[in-house]
Amino acid sequence: MSRYANLFERLKASGEGAFGGFLMLGDPDLATSARLLGALVESGADMIEVGIPFSDPVADGPIIQAASKRALDAGVRVGDCFDLIAGFREKHSDVPPAS
Repeated sequence: MSRYANLFERLKASGEGAFGGFLMLGDPDLATSARLLGALVESGADMIEVGIPFSDPVADGPIIQAASKRALDAGVRVGDCFDLIAGFREKHSDVPPAS
């Protein structure tokens, strides 16, 4: 069974709702992003959506656009984000990221 199926089966059985968080990776930097991912888990996030910065996030709205631009301006690249996600997955294998 997938991590999402397990999550929603547990939530259905308990009558609880899901708590999901969003984080633009690399904003303000990769080290802070790693700490924030951990903080989301410690705060009870059931799932985490991660943003990977790219040059034209027009459909995402001004807040996410600005976060993406800051990450790109800081030199964050797609490979950096995948490395960060891999490190997160090693520590938190049961949290399904919604990405």
